[in-house]
Amino acid sequence: MLASVSLIGLRGAAGRLYALLAGCFGLAIGSYAVLENVRRGLMGGPGGLVEGFSLIAGLFCLGFGIALIILAQRDSGKPFMLRRDGVVAGVAGVFGTFVLSVIASWGTHEERHHIARSTIQYYASELKLELQSSVALIDRLANRWASLGFEVPEALEQTEMRWYFKDTPALKFLMLFRDGRSPVWRRSRNPEDLLWVMDQTVNPEVLGWVRKARDERLASAWIFPDPAKPFSAIALVRPDLGSGAYFLAVFDVAELLALESSRDYYDFEIRLEGADSPAVERAIALHHLEHEVYEHVPVNIPNGPDLVLSATAGPASVLSLRGMLPPALFGFGLLMSYMLIMGRSLLGLQKGQAREINVAEQRFRSLFSQSPDAVFAFDREGVYQAVNPVAQKIVGFTNRDLGVTRYQDVLTQGAMDEADFVVFDTAFQNTVAGHPQTVEVAFLNAQGKRRNYECAFVPIVVDAGVVGVFALVKDVTDRHQAQENQRILQRSLESSENAVVVVDVRESHMPVVFVNSAFTAITGYSREEVIGAPVKQLTGPEKLIQRADMAMYKAKQQGRDTYVVYSEDLDSKLSKRVALRNELQEAIKTGQLFLNYQPQVDQDGHLCGLEALVRWKHPEKGFISPADFIPVAEETGQIAHLGKWVTTQACKDARRLLEMGLLKGRMAVNLSPLQFHRPGFLTVLRSILEDTGLAPEHLELELTEGILMKDSEGAIDILNVLNGMGVATAIDDFGTGFSSFSYLKDLPVDNIKIDRSFVDNVTTNEKDAAVCKGVITLAREMGLNVVAEGVETQEQFCYLKSHGCESFQGYYFARPMLFEDLVQWIGKTG
Repeated sequence: MLASVSLIGLRGAAGRLYALLAGCFGLAIGSYAVLENVRRGLMGGPGGLVEGFSLIAGLFCLGFGIALIILAQRDSGKPFMLRRDGVVAGVAGVFGTFVLSVIASWGTHEERHHIARSTIQYYASELKLELQSSVALIDRLANRWASLGFEVPEALEQTEMRWYFKDTPALKFLMLFRDGRSPVWRRSRNPEDLLWVMDQTVNPEVLGWVRKARDERLASAWIFPDPAKPFSAIALVRPDLGSGAYFLAVFDVAELLALESSRDYYDFEIRLEGADSPAVERAIALHHLEHEVYEHVPVNIPNGPDLVLSATAGPASVLSLRGMLPPALFGFGLLMSYMLIMGRSLLGLQKGQAREINVAEQRFRSLFSQSPDAVFAFDREGVYQAVNPVAQKIVGFTNRDLGVTRYQDVLTQGAMDEADFVVFDTAFQNTVAGHPQTVEVAFLNAQGKRRNYECAFVPIVVDAGVVGVFALVKDVTDRHQAQENQRILQRSLESSENAVVVVDVRESHMPVVFVNSAFTAITGYSREEVIGAPVKQLTGPEKLIQRADMAMYKAKQQGRDTYVVYSEDLDSKLSKRVALRNELQEAIKTGQLFLNYQPQVDQDGHLCGLEALVRWKHPEKGFISPADFIPVAEETGQIAHLGKWVTTQACKDARRLLEMGLLKGRMAVNLSPLQFHRPGFLTVLRSILEDTGLAPEHLELELTEGILMKDSEGAIDILNVLNGMGVATAIDDFGTGFSSFSYLKDLPVDNIKIDRSFVDNVTTNEKDAAVCKGVITLAREMGLNVVAEGVETQEQFCYLKSHGCESFQGYYFARPMLFEDLVQWIGKTG
C-alpha cells in the first residue's frame, strides 16, 4: 500500500483519497494490534486475529497510517510547505525508529536469555552444593544415632527433630530403617508430606532404587520419584557405624534453592525434570513456539538421576521496563519524525546534534562494552562506577559492587604488592589532577592467577572539570613472556658459533627473516643480501656448511689440534650413525630393547650376583651389538633415557626374583659417564628404587675408571651418598683405563672387576697373570671384593681361585640369558 501511494502521488484528488483510505486502514490495523498486544501482556490469553503480529509491527502500521492521513488532508489550494528533503527525513526517521525498536526488542530478548542462562547455571551449581550439604546434614544425624545403637532418648530425639525442622525448612520428612524392610521411626513436618512419602515407599521405582542403593552399599543416593512434584527429592543416607540401617529424608529442592525469589525478580519459571522425560524433549524441540525465553542445563546428581533444570518466561510485561522500552522508543521516534517534518530548519540543527550525540554514545558504548581490554570507570574518590565484561572477569565484580567499592578495597596486600599499589595510586591521583598516566602493575585476578597488567588512566572531563577516571587495563603477561623469549632466543642465536638461518615457512617463497653473525662470517653474505630473499638462493652455501660440519664433528672425535678433510666416505659413515641414532630412538619408544642377565658365582660355584646387559633386536637388521649402539647413545644423549629404562627394568626383575626367593647377592647395572654426572642422578635413582620397591641393599652400580677420574671430588661425593643409601658400587673393566692403585684408597667402592682382556691370557701370559695377582692381593688388603670377568675355561677359574679371587663371571658358568631362562637356570643349579 505504501508503494502504491508513492507511485500514484498526492498531487491529484484520487491520490489523496487513496492515501487517506490507506492511512485509515493502517491506523485501524495498527491500533488493534497495539491494543491486543497490551491486553495479552496484562491479562494473558491467545492472540486472536493478531497472533504472530508483534507490538513493533503494530506501532509501525500506526505511525505510517497517521502520517498518510496528515499528508492526505493537505489543502491543495495552499502551497506545499514541506520540503522534499524534510519528507524524506521524516520517513527515514520513522523507519530508523522502527529499526532501533527492533534492535532494542532483540537486545531485551537476548538480555533475558542471558539472565535465564546465568540463573539456571547458578541454580545448577547451587543444587549440587545444597544436595551435598543436605546429605552431610542427615549423615551427621545418622552417625550420632548409630553411635548410640539407635537407642536415642526420646527427649534428645524430639529436640534434634525440632531443631532440624526449624533450621532446615526444606526438610519435609525423615524416616529410619533398620535391618528389616519396615521403618522403625519416622517424623514429618506436616501430614501431607507423610501421606506423600508413604505413597512413594510402595512405589516400585523407589523400592528398586532403595534395594540397589543398599546392595551397592552406597553412602548416599538421591531420587526424584514424582513427576507431579518435581522438586520433591528423596535422599538415602547410610551411616558409617550402623550396619544395615539407613535414613530416608525428603527435601523440597525449591526451598533449598529459594526459587521464589528468582521468580519474583526475573519473572522466570524454574522447572526441574528428569533428563529422559518426554516433556524435556518436547520443550527443547518446541520452546521457540511455546515460550519467549527458554534455557536449560543438564544436572548430574552423584548417585542420583540425570536432571534438566530449565527456566522459561513469556513475553515481557508492557508495564515493565523491558516491555515498555520498544514501544516507548517507537513513540519517541514518531514524535521526532513529526518534528522533523513540521520544522525543517529546526530539524537540521536537531538532527546534527542528535547524530553527534548518537555517534558519541555508540562510540563510547563500543569502547566500553566491546573492548577486548578491561575498562573501569571511577569517580574522583576511586569508587567503581562501571566495569565492562572483561573487567568483571579480572576483579570478579557484580553489579552490587558498583558505586560502593573503592579500588583500595580490591587492591589489597594479598592481591598486589605494596610497591605496585603505590604506583597505581600515584597514577590515579595524577589523573584526577588532569594528567593522563600509563603504568604497569602485577595483580592477583579473580581466577587466582598473578598477571601483569598495563593500566592507562584517562580523566573524565565534564564542563572543563575532572569528574572521574577511566582505566583501560590490558593483560600484557603473554606479551612480556614472548618478548623475553624472543630476546633470549635472539641472544642465543647471536652467540652461537654455528651459522643460523630462520625462514618464514608461512610464505610460499620462504623468505629469510634472520641470520646470525656466524652465518655472515662463514658464508660471506651480508644481512642486507639475505634478509627477505628466498631461502633457495642459499642452497649452495647450505651444502658447503653441512659438509664442513661433518668434518668438524669427525675432528672433534679425534681430539685437539687436528683437522679432517671432508670425503664421501665420511658422509657415508656419518649417515649410517645418524640412521642408527634415529632407529635407536624408535627402538626405545617401541620396546625393541630387552635385558639379558649373566650370573656371578662364588668360589663354590653358587650364585652371588647378577649383571644386567641391554640387547637390541632390530625388526629388519636383527641383533645389533651394544658396541655399535651404546657409543651412539652416549654421543647423542640418548644414553640418559636408555640408562634409566635399563635401571628400572633391572630393579623390577630383581624384585621379582626376591619375591620368588631366587636372588642371591645384588643386581649389577652399568652406568655411563653422562648418567653419573647428570644433575639429578641421585634423585632419579631414589625414584626408581621407590617406584620398583627394590631395597638399595640389592642394587650394585658398575662404573668405569673414566667416570671416576673425571671430576674426582664430585665422583667421591656421589659415591659417599650411594654408600649411605646402601647401594654398592664397582669399578668395571679395571686396569684398562690407565688405573692408578693410589686413587683406590680415596674411592668408597665395594668391588673391582678385572677386565676380560687380562683374564683371557692369565694362564699363558706372565704379565697378565702378574696384573691379576697384583689386583687381587691389593684389593684383599684394602677390603675390596674382586670379580673376574670373561672366565671361559676351568683352568682360568682354578688359577684365579687359587690366588684368592672371590667372584667369577663368564661363559664357563653361564651365558647372558633372558629372565625366564635365568629363573630356570637358578632352579637347576640350586
